[in-house]
This record gives sequence, structure tokens and C-alpha cells, in this order.
Amino acid sequence: MTEPAPDASPENYCLITHPHQPWALLLATATGQWTLPPHAEEDAPEMLGAMRARLGLEATILACVDDRTDYAAVGPPRQVYALECHSEAWSPPEGARWIDRTALASLSLAVAEHRAVIERWLAEVETGIVPLLRAPWARPGWYAAARAWIDDELARMGTRRVGEPEQVKERPWSCVLRVTLADGASLYFKAAAPAFRYETRLTAALAMCDAEAVPTVHALEAERGWMLLADTGASIRDRIHEGRDLALWQRALRRYARLQLASREYLAALAATGCPDRRLARLPALYAEVLADPGMLRPGTPEDVTDEELARLRALAPEVERLCAELAAFGLPATVHHDDLGPGNVHTRAGRLVIIDWGEAALTHPFCSLMIPLRWVRLLMNGDAAELAALRDAYLAEWSAYGSLERLRAAAALAERLAYLSRALSWRMFAANVEPVAQRPHLDALPYWLKLFLNDGQE
Repeated sequence: MTEPAPDASPENYCLITHPHQPWALLLATATGQWTLPPHAEEDAPEMLGAMRARLGLEATILACVDDRTDYAAVGPPRQVYALECHSEAWSPPEGARWIDRTALASLSLAVAEHRAVIERWLAEVETGIVPLLRAPWARPGWYAAARAWIDDELARMGTRRVGEPEQVKERPWSCVLRVTLADGASLYFKAAAPAFRYETRLTAALAMCDAEAVPTVHALEAERGWMLLADTGASIRDRIHEGRDLALWQRALRRYARLQLASREYLAALAATGCPDRRLARLPALYAEVLADPGMLRPGTPEDVTDEELARLRALAPEVERLCAELAAFGLPATVHHDDLGPGNVHTRAGRLVIIDWGEAALTHPFCSLMIPLRWVRLLMNGDAAELAALRDAYLAEWSAYGSLERLRAAAALAERLAYLSRALSWRMFAANVEPVAQRPHLDALPYWLKLFLNDGQE
């Protein structure tokens, strides 16, 4: 099995480790060098499927362990993903071999930069010493523990799975497995990174507000951030984007507004889950905390905050206080806020619209939630002013008890700017709680959203 030498185009690779030994799998190239198994995939199912088809082994993704994102270039990054092999009796085919750190030193690699990546990873496997902020699912053995918990919970529910849980998503902040049951139905296991474990408790607590609008939680283990969720159906993203079904998006925004309205009575319970508190009275202090850490504002990307921009941001501190006070004067209550409310996070099943992925939620002014839905339509669908106004007004109509549509529009305009700040706070929380290699593809996010706040939404 001889692999062609990698070409100059961006390409991803898999660093597959032996089930029981500190060994990595390498493939021979046509030039006599060695390479990690290459692939052109970005998502977990496709990546694992490519390794299954090419090598005949079963694995799960642990983490991206090397990222050479070029922020100045257009195109995909060049990444290395570590995989844990679960095929106990598997042997490398011809043209492939397991290598340890000693053997690695004498091999010629097709991608010279991979030597340090492989060396570092195998050293971690040998010693068991990993970065403090490494995600739990990025540690060998985690999958087996998660599978055992899933089986225990299924037994408690009086059912069982068929086949292995399938990894459908791996991100620095969460990992998702699909579990197929004996009757053909599916459940989803989701694990949240330690800093985001409130998502587990929050998702369960939101059922008190509006059980029909959020995923059904069949089981949870709050200390580990694990939950077993009912199948929520298909995302409405393609129907809205490709089918330009803005009526469906209006319906989803109205449904979401009703969930927010219901959450008013449960704020204490939602806060007790650990959901971040970004209510208006706290935003000025949170803003000051962001600006007190210039290192996060200048991570080394084209989006870095300049000295001039940082001075302007600091000068905006009184403006943040004014905005919060002016918005508070409208008398709308604080509610739950989904900080990434795009169509991909709204699913439909049997006519029921379900809002998923609450890991970036906060408690704040409800109208902050309008920014992402409108921005999504404007930037990805070239939505015109009339379409955006119709979406905004459909959402605001659910809040008619708090004033006229004209008055609600004025409040929404103020909230839009604070929504950029909320988004920046979400990315600051992420950057502070994941290891550096996991931060790299997203280093530009915090400065980007702060600049939008600084420039009132202007790119």
C-alpha cells in the first residue's frame, strides 16, 4: 500500500495511535518517504469513513494536534488530527507500519513539520502527561468510559444499542456521538468541555420553561458534562438557505421568542446551572475585563486589535454604560439568550421546531438574540432591507406586551450593538479555556467581534 507524496495544496492528516502501545501509523510514499495518512475531510464522520475505507480500521477522533492555519491565505487549513484506534486485532497492510519514537528519528518524512508533532504526541501517550486544558474526549480511554455510561443509561431506560456509538462531531468545546437503538431509532450523546458543562444542566432546566422548544434530555451526568438526548430531527439550514424559506425562519424566531418569554420566570434556576450572567448591569464590568487582557486581543492574526483601536475601545467604556442604561429603561426583562442562533441550530421533527446547542448561551437582554439570525440572512443569503425588517418584526411581535412595534424596534437597535459585545465575550470564554492548538483556528474571533462592536456592526 504505497501512498502518493502529498502535493503542495492544503491537506489534513490523521495521527493514528496503536490501541495499547505508544506507536503511530505511517504510510510509505512513492518517493520512499513516510507520511501520516492524508485526507481531505473536515468533519468527523467523513474523516473516520475515509480511514475506514482506506485502512479498514475503526477509530474515533481525539483532537486536532497541529494546525497550520494561514490567516493571510484563502483556503482550508493544514491540520493533523489524532485518532484512537479501536480495532484491537488490526494489523497494518503492506506499505504501512507502526513506529515508535526511536524509529521515527531515522525515517524520512514527506512533511518534515510532522516529526515534531508525532514526537510530541507519542511522548504524551507514553507519559500520560497532557496539557491541563486538553478536552476530556481528546484523551485515550475516554470513548470506552462514555460508551459504558451510555450502555448503563440505556439499560435503565429498558433499551439497548446496535453497533458502536458513532462520532458525528468533535470540537474543542464538545463531542457528539450518535447511538442507534435496537428499534432503529437514534439518541445523541453530547459531552461538553469543562468550562461549558453548564450546557448539560441548562438544557435540562430549559425544559421547565418550554419543553417542546428544546431537546429532550433522557439522562445527564452534570459533573462530567454528559447528556443523552432525543433525536431532534433535521436542521432547517438548507431549507432556509437553498430554498430561501424565510417564512420558516420567521416561524423559528417567533418560536424562540416564546421560549425566551417563558424563561423570565425561571431566571434563578437558569443562573444556578452556571449559565454566564451577562445581564445589562454586569456588561460594563465584563467589558472592562476583556480590555484588561491585551494578549487575547492581539493573538497574531490580521484581525489583531491595533493600538489605535484599543484606545478607542477603552474610550467606549462610558458608552457601554450609557447603552446598557438606555436599553434597561425600555423595561424588557432579562431572559435566556442563545448566542449562536443560526438556522443550523434549529431542528425540525414532526412539525416541532427545536433549538439546540446551548453551550454559548447567556442570561442577558432578549433582543441580543436578533443579531445572529439577521446577520446570517444578510451575509449568507444577501437578504435585502425588507426581508430583514420582516424577520425582525416577526420576532418583535411576540413582545407586544412590552410596547408598540416602533418602541420595540428602538430597543432592538440598541441591543444589536451590545450583541456584538456578547459574542466577543463568548469567544473570550472559549479562548481562555482550551489548549493553544485548539484555539488556533479561532484566534481571530475575539478581536473580530470587538471590532464590530467598536464600529457599530460595520465590517
